[in-house]
Amino acid sequence: MTRAHGRGDRVLVIGAGLAGLAVADRLLDAGLRVTLVEPFPLPGGRTASFDVPVPVAGLQPGDVVEHGLHAWFQHYHALHDLMERCGVDRPPFSGPGVSFWNPEQRHMVVPGGPGVWLANALRLPAGARGGRREALGAFGRLIAELGVCFDDPVGTDRHSALSLLQRVGVPEAAIGNIFRPCLYSLTSLPLERLSALELMRWMSRILPDPRMRCVRVSSVRAMAGPIAAALQARGADLRLGVEVTRLDLDRQGRAVLELAEAPDRTGLRHVLVPGFEPDAPPDPAGFDAVISTLPWERLHALGQPGLWRFAPFLAGSFERLHNIHPLTIRLWFERPIAGARESYILARGTLFDVLRPTPEAGSGPDIRLIDLLVEDVESHLPELGYDRERYLEPGARTDAIVQRVLEDLERIYPGQVLGNPVARSFLHTREGIVACNPGVWPLRAPAHIGSSSFFLAGDWTRQPHGVCMEGAVRSGQLAAEALLSGQPVEAPTPAPFGQVAFSVRSLFQRS
Repeated sequence: MTRAHGRGDRVLVIGAGLAGLAVADRLLDAGLRVTLVEPFPLPGGRTASFDVPVPVAGLQPGDVVEHGLHAWFQHYHALHDLMERCGVDRPPFSGPGVSFWNPEQRHMVVPGGPGVWLANALRLPAGARGGRREALGAFGRLIAELGVCFDDPVGTDRHSALSLLQRVGVPEAAIGNIFRPCLYSLTSLPLERLSALELMRWMSRILPDPRMRCVRVSSVRAMAGPIAAALQARGADLRLGVEVTRLDLDRQGRAVLELAEAPDRTGLRHVLVPGFEPDAPPDPAGFDAVISTLPWERLHALGQPGLWRFAPFLAGSFERLHNIHPLTIRLWFERPIAGARESYILARGTLFDVLRPTPEAGSGPDIRLIDLLVEDVESHLPELGYDRERYLEPGARTDAIVQRVLEDLERIYPGQVLGNPVARSFLHTREGIVACNPGVWPLRAPAHIGSSSFFLAGDWTRQPHGVCMEGAVRSGQLAAEALLSGQPVEAPTPAPFGQVAFSVRSLFQRS
């Protein structure tokens, strides 16, 4: 393989999640020929979803299986730009702002919007945010820390988010009631175990407007599918049901691959996508360059000795990384729940951490579908004995989880849950997200590892966003830029107030 350097070069992209789709978009613009291979029967990776065509595992036709409970934040500029380029509308807003629920303060909403959310946050009860003057002063000091933190990312990364918030004087009430649920929802880590750098990376982008957007249909239909179709119309070759079975690098850094049809590891593929047959694997020897968007643990498991000989720092980094495994729960009730409105609610003091009442397509305004997210299976449900199952079959242990969820929901919607039979339920665990503990930033692999023909992407790599959809897209763009330039590409972090201005400006673009 030689470095891709002009029109006619062929690039293999491993993975058709958001990182892989972003890679293809950028390389097609440069005139390269792009082939994507994806083991799932649909594009989207960890944002993939299925529309259920026949009854299966307690589901009914018309139900949607999501691989996670996702929100599209206002600062997802790279993702929104990719969607717009492919003719895909941004998702609509979910609720008026940031919604909180906890046993002490009950249900609070901080209305969003550029320039008004901070004033609304200061109107919260003092018990939720601390003294107004104390909170505002600490917030100003936190903003002032942004530039310092990004000038020394490794140094900032050594400290916990909690220590940083306490150092700048954020009131304990605000830490517990606002920062803790918000950051836990974003990162799946408590403030004590979260890197201060990760906190500041989120802060620098979510400041202008913390409202969230959520899709009302499956994420594949709303986003990944249309993006993939637009890329195919531009010439991308997408091979579904194809996976990498061996990945090595020779001494010159050229990728040595084996590709094969991917087995149905879920046991549901043939049901959820009727008639699906894997595409024929392409010839891996026919490509000039390879960009891998594999999750770090999959790359680690596949990597052969040549990869570690060529990039020895990767092996050491992988040994110190670890994942967090969230659990998505979807419940359909027989009767609508009064007072439940579509919103992305951060919950505290419950089994779950996020809930979202979701209107069903074509069923009117009444809500009887509740989506819930358990951010960390190991810490919340140690009795589950999680062993990397993707779909949890109905049975005694899932029934016990559902019962606990119902008891928690009863506290939020008194008198409407325990006596409201669950028509059906679905439990799904994601493969995991990289834990952004203090000290993890230097362990993230750059897009350019020294090879002229093998590059890395994925939200776990070294990119200036959190582990999220925006980070996946930006990582794909960085990998494509590294391939096209033949040298490492570092993404500059915008000055804090420049980022704020950019974010506010984006609010008035097409929604």
